[in-house]
Order: sequence, then C-alpha cells, then structure tokens
Amino acid sequence: MSDLDVQPAGTAPQADPIVRAITLSDVNEAWVQGIHDFWNAPIYGLVFGGLYAAGGMIIVVCVTALGLRYLAYPLTAGFVLIGPFAAVGLYEVSRRQEAGVALSWRAVLGAVFEQRNRQLAWMGFVTLLFFVIWMYQVQLLVALFLGTRSFPTLHDFLVAREFYFFSSAMRSGRS
Repeated sequence: MSDLDVQPAGTAPQADPIVRAITLSDVNEAWVQGIHDFWNAPIYGLVFGGLYAAGGMIIVVCVTALGLRYLAYPLTAGFVLIGPFAAVGLYEVSRRQEAGVALSWRAVLGAVFEQRNRQLAWMGFVTLLFFVIWMYQVQLLVALFLGTRSFPTLHDFLVAREFYFFSSAMRSGRS
C-alpha cells in the first residue's frame, strides 16, 4: 500500500468519479444555463468579456506599434489559450447564482484571486510554456519558408509569401 492509498484518520474513503458520456442535450443545457446566468447578471459577463477582448486589442496595438504586424495572427491565436483563466470569474458568478448566494465584485474577485493558491497558477505556467513554444514554432516556420530577412510590415510579409508560393508554382510547372 502506498502513501497515496492511506486515508487520514477520521475521513471516509472517496468514491471514484463517475464518467458519463456527453450528449448534445448536455451541451444545449449548458448553453441555456450560461445564457440564463448572463441575463441574471449581465454586468459580470460584459466586464470579464470586455477585459478579455481588450487584451486581444492591446496585443494588436503593441505589435503594430513595434512594426511587427505579421505577428498579430500568431499572437492572437496563442492568446486564446488564456480563455479558461479569464473565465474563472464567470465560473464563480455561475456558482454563486446556482447556490443562491448574493453577487458582489468583492466576492467574485476574491474567489478569482483565491485560485492562485490552487492548481490554477501551475496550469497558467504550463499554458505560458505552450505559448512560448508556439511562438518559437512561428519564428521557425517564417524563417524556413520565407527566409531570415525581417518583415517590417504586414504588407512585406504578405508580398514575400505570395512571391514564395508564386515562384514555387512556376518551378513545378503550374501557373
């Protein structure tokens, strides 16, 4: 028997979770409950959604200001990875509504910041690691297919891409 199999004194052993198949009706029920939660407290959904959207816009503005517009698509594709972390506040709003507990910004944000003591921080680190790997893959693919010359604008990037595909089609005899 390993240390993981030993239960602390005075606690009942926990049953294994039951895994059920998800059906289309389960998905529809979740969708309806989410809409119901939003209509009961729309300000929370609008604020959390607005902050998430603003984060995406900030990425685009920053890469444009730095002259790296061609990185806007890979950065925003990687930005999607933080969606589940941005939704922690919405999960708390739904949990409180289901339990019949009053909603307040202090309680919702308190629950969000309390998650830092759980596994959420580690999952954030793992997600950040995948994001860094994703961006290195983008750099590698750009260098392999378009060369190592820098592309100061999105137009230069697209022109180089069109030239590459046009010239490869010409070499293979296609027009």
